[in-house]
Amino acid sequence: MRPLFISLLLIIGFNTAIFAQLNEKLLLNKWVDSREELTEIKGQKIFRLSDYKDFPPSRFRQVFEFKKDGICSFLFLSPTDGHYMKAGAWTYDTSTSLITITDEDGKEVYSIEVIELNKDKFVLVLH
Repeated sequence: MRPLFISLLLIIGFNTAIFAQLNEKLLLNKWVDSREELTEIKGQKIFRLSDYKDFPPSRFRQVFEFKKDGICSFLFLSPTDGHYMKAGAWTYDTSTSLITITDEDGKEVYSIEVIELNKDKFVLVLH
């Protein structure tokens, strides 16, 4: 019985590690806030791939682009109402499912909790 239990723990741990790597691979895309899609849970936001559809006009629609080697960019809303992509870096903590985005100065800009991530849908909570 004991060897079976240990084997089961190893399999579960191995599958969890693969899942975390898979999430990171799926993350490497350009994600756009699909605010028209409402979630039932307060605080959750749905993001879609940038080419998912033609998004309707919006005053500000958040965009995150995650690239290899911890490089990213995010849409920045300046005080003068100008929007532009700003360079940054990202890290992903597999144990907490938190993505941390920092600006070029290393200052934390976003902490993102990953709720769901698949090939065309990213559900998150901004902290």
